[in-house]
Amino acid sequence: MPEKIYDEPVEFAKKLLVALCFEQYLRFYFLDVDDDADFDSPAVLSVPDNVVAQIKKENSELMPLLNDLQGKAITFEESRSAVIDQAAYLMGLSPHDSSYRQMAAEVSVSEFFQDELLEFHSWVQEMDETQDYTEVIPFNNWLDKYRTWREHIHEA
Repeated sequence: MPEKIYDEPVEFAKKLLVALCFEQYLRFYFLDVDDDADFDSPAVLSVPDNVVAQIKKENSELMPLLNDLQGKAITFEESRSAVIDQAAYLMGLSPHDSSYRQMAAEVSVSEFFQDELLEFHSWVQEMDETQDYTEVIPFNNWLDKYRTWREHIHEA
């Protein structure tokens, strides 16, 4: 993959947010927590084959992130690294390029990104309190629910 510098931090922030939203979606529905394990034991991501097939069909560009996390114990470090790598992939960049890592660090602390992230996490908390976990919503529908919620709060 050719290495290049991406000049649009806002566009990069949007790609990073998509990667974060997808990673959160995966954890929201498919984190397999062992009730008998220690409190500090990380949970394992276990996405069923039918959902993997659906994601591959509808969101193939996000498969590298799913593949990076599937079947693994999910730690903060593991998730962060996979999300950053996914954002690079979405931008057509190498996640190992030092200029990319610098841009990722700068964007992640930007006001735009932090505001977007705060809104998203607020929505996830609200979803967590009201969601029926027995029915898995496809990622695109889940993201649409977030966007609708976001539009609604900005109208107020």
